[in-house]
Amino acid sequence: MPLSDEEMTNLKEAFKLFETPAGSGSMPVSALGTLLRALGYHPTQAAIATAAREADADGDGALLLAEVVAAVTATAASATGRLTTADLRAAFRVFDKDGSGSLSADELRGVLTTMGEKMSDAEVDEMLAEADVDGDGKINYAEFAAKLLS
Repeated sequence: MPLSDEEMTNLKEAFKLFETPAGSGSMPVSALGTLLRALGYHPTQAAIATAAREADADGDGALLLAEVVAAVTATAASATGRLTTADLRAAFRVFDKDGSGSLSADELRGVLTTMGEKMSDAEVDEMLAEADVDGDGKINYAEFAAKLLS
């Protein structure tokens, strides 16, 4: 599925920010994940590695705009590329084992250290500290959504 005009405009603006050197018409392949996240996508590290490998066909470590467009288009087409509100609410309900409407540190730790790209205990502690805005030791839905979409 091709990118919308707005998505293409956003992509071109982001590409300009990552051009190295400025105005060169290329960006480092190592910045692809950051660019994708800046555009609102949430690919896994594996998806980023695959997109980077496929986009940098000549292996020179630099991506032209056309190569970045291909990588972003592939990411947009991916089922895991962009989180929706429905996805977030469904995930929150799955993680909220006791149905309390908030995630305890133990509930969140259990999910983040066993599912998907596993996080270390230190990474989970850091995420909890950042996400628990009101400092009650629990993550409510608003905090959960804000952290995942940041």
